[in-house]
Amino acid sequence: MEVVGRILFKARFQAVIGFLLLFLAVTKAANAKPDLVISGSVSVRPTTVEVGKTVTVGSFKVKNQGTGSTGEPFSIGYYLSTNSIITTSDKFLLTRTLPTTGAGVTRTVSSKTLTIPSSTTPKTYYLGVLADRSGLITE
Repeated sequence: MEVVGRILFKARFQAVIGFLLLFLAVTKAANAKPDLVISGSVSVRPTTVEVGKTVTVGSFKVKNQGTGSTGEPFSIGYYLSTNSIITTSDKFLLTRTLPTTGAGVTRTVSSKTLTIPSSTTPKTYYLGVLADRSGLITE
């Protein structure tokens, strides 16, 4: 576990009255980084839809489980994939921007209605979400 700050105690006595001075040296850990994760499952309704129609993705949470802030807003992306591994090379559907998120902070992302593009080939897909879809946040 990283030590983010140190507390130094120095005692000083003057005349007959003794008192304690407290000094707090606050330092930022050199390697404090954010670590964004999607927590919980992402629900989709309906689970069968025609191309060109809409689905609703339920609300979910994005948590910064790292030791540092994101330092800036970041975007999440919704994707259609032919497999369970969601990447930026999958079919991009929509982006949403979340504000700067401090270490240990969890943001709730509200449900969103998405349109399945009419150019989509009918078959079974996974619908997934990527945190920091543009890769701007160093994790």
